[in-house]
Amino acid sequence: MCLKNTELYDQSIRLWTNTGYLNIGRTCFAASILPDGKLLISGGYDGINLTASAELYDSLTGRWINTTKMSWERWWHTLSQLTDVNVLALGGDYHFEPSTCELYNTSTGLWEPTGRLN
Repeated sequence: MCLKNTELYDQSIRLWTNTGYLNIGRTCFAASILPDGKLLISGGYDGINLTASAELYDSLTGRWINTTKMSWERWWHTLSQLTDVNVLALGGDYHFEPSTCELYNTSTGLWEPTGRLN
């Protein structure tokens, strides 16, 4: 089962509270906090198919918004924040070549293929 609901944990009072709903329920996705404080999630499994979709969570509004899709469907992958503020998606499992990598440009909101794993 893939849920759409999300929760925030307030460490100071040790309490979970409901927040915005994902646009696509998913499991086995990857997540990375961006320099502007938003949370990027990508890929995963929606209960029927693998997905290339990605969403951004804004804690100020409590809303998830769609951003551009990755080039390939992925699940069980990793998102790694790079020093140039881009995010690298790599690894995981998907229907295409498993050595592919792609970058999420936080300035443009676009994904672009880059390098390959050996």
